[in-house]
Amino acid sequence: LEDRLEETLLGNGDKLMVARVKVQCDVARDIEKPDPSFVLSLKINGDIFYPGKESEVIISIESSQEGYITMVGAANDTVTVLLPNSFLKDNKLKAKELFDFPSKGLRSQGVHLRVELPSGRSRAAEGIIAVVTKDPVPFDAGILTGAEGVIPTYKAAVDDLNRWLSQIPPSRRTAQMTQYEIRQKK
Repeated sequence: LEDRLEETLLGNGDKLMVARVKVQCDVARDIEKPDPSFVLSLKINGDIFYPGKESEVIISIESSQEGYITMVGAANDTVTVLLPNSFLKDNKLKAKELFDFPSKGLRSQGVHLRVELPSGRSRAAEGIIAVVTKDPVPFDAGILTGAEGVIPTYKAAVDDLNRWLSQIPPSRRTAQMTQYEIRQKK
């Protein structure tokens, strides 16, 4: 609403520039508590992966309750939607049933999660974020991308994911994150 820059004189004679800003914002507090019986287990098949066809990430998820899975890969300030996707549009999970992605069936059809290093880097850290909701709540923010041989998916900013999550009451969702490292082969 208002901003101004002021010069202030300190006791020792030094001058200090002070920015005064007046803003108006809405702040909302979650008054609803998470459902303690709604939990999620998220695991991957390793901590360190190397670029190439012999290195593949397989994600295992188990939810304590039936729900709808949304899974993203996170690198830097960008998330890439892994699930649901054009091969697996039905993202409903059964309670207490182990779900692997990609499944053996998808892997036999040529669907694999491979890692790549950013240009000029010999190491990188990435993460997988899984969110299970009690109701279908699609996350389709961002830009639909996909090259030949790659499943088309949405890429979005981490802020978009946070905005999406904040719209889902804590009692209606559960989430987990795991990280892994990508290293260049020696």
